[in-house]
Amino acid sequence: MKHGKMGCVNTSSESLQQRYLVPPFPEVDESNPVVDLLLSHRSVRRFIDEPVTERHVATMVAAAQSASSSSNLQLWSVVEVRDQATKQRIAEVAGTDGAHLASAPVVLFFIADVARACRVFEDEHAKAADSRAVDQEVIDGADMANALNLETTMVAFGDALIAAQNAAVAAEAMGLGICYLGSIRNDVPAIAEILGLPQHSFAAVGMTVGHPNPQRPTRIKTRLPIAAVWHREQYDLAKQSDEVEKYEAAAAQFYTGQGMAPSWIGRNFARLFATGAIGKRSRMAQWLRNRGLGLD
Repeated sequence: MKHGKMGCVNTSSESLQQRYLVPPFPEVDESNPVVDLLLSHRSVRRFIDEPVTERHVATMVAAAQSASSSSNLQLWSVVEVRDQATKQRIAEVAGTDGAHLASAPVVLFFIADVARACRVFEDEHAKAADSRAVDQEVIDGADMANALNLETTMVAFGDALIAAQNAAVAAEAMGLGICYLGSIRNDVPAIAEILGLPQHSFAAVGMTVGHPNPQRPTRIKTRLPIAAVWHREQYDLAKQSDEVEKYEAAAAQFYTGQGMAPSWIGRNFARLFATGAIGKRSRMAQWLRNRGLGLD
């Protein structure tokens, strides 16, 4: 393990052994510090009382803005929250770990944001004809409803997630720890109200940010064998059963060591197929329609 500006970063070979637990391990470029950083990723849920500075956040946001964006439409924004009372309200609404949010100096919310584009549409219509950026013919043929469909919503959601991942990598490169918060989608309207989000936007994902607590270290979480997710030319569903069975035994080692229920297959049933869990977001389509999105 290497120590330095990027904090504690495993070598690629160390990370691969922890990530997959059982061979064969993928052959990767082991001479690249960025690869070392990416392979060392782990979720951090407990932080020490040390500030995340304005420069830290600016670096993360600039890195996020440097991510790919579909057609450079940049259909995303980010809301920074530091207020403890606001974090507590978010934890209650999302049904997530309040101590986790309370210990994080900063929580970032990456917003799927079509609102700004809609504002551009309205502003352009309101301008005098000789000061518009687009021709009158284009204005006459434009309809805001054309942008409020499922595809645009997916583009905005994708842009927000890609931006968030760039921000996460930048944070870890500065020695910070992060944890994603998908739980904020448990109540899209309530989170939108707390964050003051305009119509035509919603919070795609949250991210806690802070300095990891060395007294509460986290392990690299195991993943499926690379063969389960890496397909050649076409998707091969037939091989999935064998790869999952291989993984089930390896995952049991990790989860048992964390004091958790040992079965990864069991986690799939609990999170995906049981009543409640992710299923509580079954109102997502209506929530998004109420926010003027996904209107196909």
